[in-house]
Amino acid sequence: ITGPDVLPKGRLQWEMGMGYQQVRQNGTKSYIWTLNTTLLRFGISDYAELRLQGDWNNEGGDIFDYSGSDNVAIGAKAKLFDGWKFVPAVSLLGNVIIPSNSNNNMPNNWSGQMGLLCQNQLTPWLSLGYEGDHTWFDSEKPIIFYGANLGFTLSDRWQLMVEEYNYKYPESTENWMELGA
Repeated sequence: ITGPDVLPKGRLQWEMGMGYQQVRQNGTKSYIWTLNTTLLRFGISDYAELRLQGDWNNEGGDIFDYSGSDNVAIGAKAKLFDGWKFVPAVSLLGNVIIPSNSNNNMPNNWSGQMGLLCQNQLTPWLSLGYEGDHTWFDSEKPIIFYGANLGFTLSDRWQLMVEEYNYKYPESTENWMELGA
């Protein structure tokens, strides 16, 4: 779940991570090692930022084997409301997904994503984030993403989180749960 906060004007931030996921479905197994997920953010005002993102994955299993770039996109996030009492902070996210004819996970044509990002600060150490997106990815019907996140702040640099998110494709639905730090 992407939070609604934006970087202050003139600040550049590089976020990196890695991950592993394994899927067992309909008698097949697959895995994805995200060896480097990168997000570059740059604050252009106190209420907007520019973004460049991409992943480097190693994927394999019973059906496919692939190593390469994934989720390469450029975009912007604009904060619409800072939040007040029970009313959440709200931002709008827009991305242009860059095509690649050599990768199964990237679209063959320029694609887009629009998302609404919300967050309530429940206590000084506990937040609730939620998000809804529409992504047009080589199809007339969008992929719908929605999910929620509980964040537990441990310090200025560390947060634990548990989230549940869903993808509704034109032909199927996927439900996921994730723990992270």
